[in-house]
Amino acid sequence: MTTPEPARTATGDDLSALPAVPPPVPVVSVKPMVLPFPSRGTDLHVRVSAPVTGQDLPVVLFAHGFGSDLDGYAPLTDHWAAHGCVVVQATHLDSRRLGLAADDPRRPHVWRYRVEDLKRVLDDLDVLEAAVPGLAGRLDRDRVAVAGHSFGGQTAAILLGLRVTDPRTGTAEDLSDPRVTAGGAWCPGGKTATGTPGVAGRMDRAQYRNNGGGGDVVGGARGGGRGGGRPARQSASSRAASRSSTVSVAAIPKA
Repeated sequence: MTTPEPARTATGDDLSALPAVPPPVPVVSVKPMVLPFPSRGTDLHVRVSAPVTGQDLPVVLFAHGFGSDLDGYAPLTDHWAAHGCVVVQATHLDSRRLGLAADDPRRPHVWRYRVEDLKRVLDDLDVLEAAVPGLAGRLDRDRVAVAGHSFGGQTAAILLGLRVTDPRTGTAEDLSDPRVTAGGAWCPGGKTATGTPGVAGRMDRAQYRNNGGGGDVVGGARGGGRGGGRPARQSASSRAASRSSTVSVAAIPKA
């Protein structure tokens, strides 16, 4: 169990509408939890971090950047957990820890496996909840967010509705998940149609190459890119997190 550093106070007009950051509480992290995943070829290793107190806790799925693993980004994910979120981190197939061979047939599809990893986490959320001491019965499954950095930013955006064109078939599937109701993507790479960096909330008609072996992003995480016309929502704290790591993401909106 870790006790995080005291939270700093976020200031600035752009953060004035955010809820007050609650005081941090101790965090319990359990790793690795192993989810069997035969179709993936490698079991999925997961880390779950949660505050030791609180009820109706929102869930944040965090996708690491290319080559990282479930131990990456600990200062950020521990902060979120200390301020009221249950954070789940998986080790994706592109992790240096797994050492996927250059000629591994899964490599061109790593971007897709990443999305399936996080969907599998949601499928087995009951299993993960039961494995963390003291967590049972404290999750709010109506508040699930996804977040990611770099390659993980693309992963998060796809779950929110961003579409990637398969270079072999020319099709762009909707791989979004209705269980995810909020999200944020940091530095996913590429540019929007206006030439600005592609980030969550500004990915309409984004055109950038994904890191998993080809395929252009053609949809939008917001502004109608989501299948079925339901826009993805982004919490205010997620929008501001790239400017201040002290902002709590506990205010994930209800579905």
